[in-house]
Amino acid sequence: MASPPTQAQATGVVLFSGHTQTLARTADGNSTFNAVDQVTFTGDLSGNAVDTYTFTVHPDGSVTGHGIETCAACTIGSQTGGYTEAFSFTATPNFVTFQGHLTVLSGTGGLAGLRGEGTFQGEVTPTGFSETVLLNYHFEP
Repeated sequence: MASPPTQAQATGVVLFSGHTQTLARTADGNSTFNAVDQVTFTGDLSGNAVDTYTFTVHPDGSVTGHGIETCAACTIGSQTGGYTEAFSFTATPNFVTFQGHLTVLSGTGGLAGLRGEGTFQGEVTPTGFSETVLLNYHFEP
């Protein structure tokens, strides 16, 4: 009988290096945007990734959103490869603070078999945004 995969944990700090957004629609006081962020991770999770997502600003200013993150060459722990994850988030008005959940969908190269879930949280800073990520993960055969 095979033993269960060993669980590990990785943390990373996120630097936002680019952002674009386009208004997709408005209805009932809600404004929905399509957005793309270029991000760089440092820490146990490192590399450059692209976040493609949709977010809605509600009449009270609160924000909800979801999207996909892809990385062609990131390192998690000591393994390097590509991954795709899905994420969802909530934010206070103007993204003063935000938090969310992520789920790894797939991995390639050294990250083949990657499975995991995690959380992220951040806030506005004088120079942009500060975000940290916590990923609980394992590799399946």
